[in-house]
Amino acid sequence: MFYLSDGITSVDGSGWAMSANGFKTMRGAFRDSEITSVDLSDTNNDFSALISMQDAARGNITSFAWPSNADFSSLTTATNFCLASHQPMTTAQYDNFLTRIDATNSNTGVTYSMGSCTYTGGGAVATARANIVAAGNTIIDGGIA
Repeated sequence: MFYLSDGITSVDGSGWAMSANGFKTMRGAFRDSEITSVDLSDTNNDFSALISMQDAARGNITSFAWPSNADFSSLTTATNFCLASHQPMTTAQYDNFLTRIDATNSNTGVTYSMGSCTYTGGGAVATARANIVAAGNTIIDGGIA
């Protein structure tokens, strides 16, 4: 979508109303671009058919907002979502992501390569993360904030 794009630093997809009928992959979507902020937080955006987030945020992203009701039920690939040293989501954004994965995704064998993203220790978020791992998935992240 925006792979290797120059001159764009922010993507506001909050009003896109993405539909599950046509939105299946984010593979490489924002990779190696000048984009630092992605906002897909509109609750009308539907991620229920999204299969791959591989390499989606590899680059300069420091803020990646998802809807608070995101449905990631079809997600099977999140390998290299970002590079190991990158933190494309704030702690609050990553907390929301983990909570939504736990609530909506029952797939096993998924590797979530989340770079140095950090999550809130204890409580619902830590439980959500533990549930994801206990279900047979792998999470590579920066640990507790």
